[in-house]
Amino acid sequence: MTIEQQDYEHLSRILDSYVLRNDERRRRFVYSELVQIARLRNTSLETVTQETADAVGEQANNPDIKEFIRRRMIPVRRTLVGLLQEMETEELKQASLKKVKN
Repeated sequence: MTIEQQDYEHLSRILDSYVLRNDERRRRFVYSELVQIARLRNTSLETVTQETADAVGEQANNPDIKEFIRRRMIPVRRTLVGLLQEMETEELKQASLKKVKN
């Protein structure tokens, strides 16, 4: 399987994660898929998460997509945005720890 095919598989799993009703289970599942995508693309987890959140948000707000699909993207996007917020918080903590050490 090519890198592009693997990338697509992980992204598809993220989009299908709406079936996980428990927010924490969905968060852990989406996070693990994002880590795998970041490794495949050889880029940062934050970049992959932001790109995925943007793409899911764009589709969730697209009026040409069936309402059934749009509704299912909402919890996935919320999960991605939550992960981004966690990453930003962790990044701020690390930056403040570096300042304290210096």
